[in-house]
Amino acid sequence: MNKITVTEDQLFWMFRYCLLRKTYASSDGADAIVANWKHLSQNTKNMIVKEINEVLDSEFVSNCDVDMATNMMDDCDKVTWKRVLVLDCDEKSKEGNSHE
Repeated sequence: MNKITVTEDQLFWMFRYCLLRKTYASSDGADAIVANWKHLSQNTKNMIVKEINEVLDSEFVSNCDVDMATNMMDDCDKVTWKRVLVLDCDEKSKEGNSHE
């Protein structure tokens, strides 16, 4: 696969597009986030983590009628995005242990 350089903003826009998609794009998007995690600013990392958690904590799409409510993510997509959360937790854990 060819490596293509994109800006941090472009990666973030891709993340927002992929976050609520029920398609292989979610997995590809999470893979791109994981692959570039160490290059992202702390602000972008915080926004990504916050938005993933908001979606995982929400049971239904907020703009839907009760009769038309659908789950925001399939279970496989939840697992995909939780990989990013684990990466964030691991990084913060290492930072916390670096002062010992």
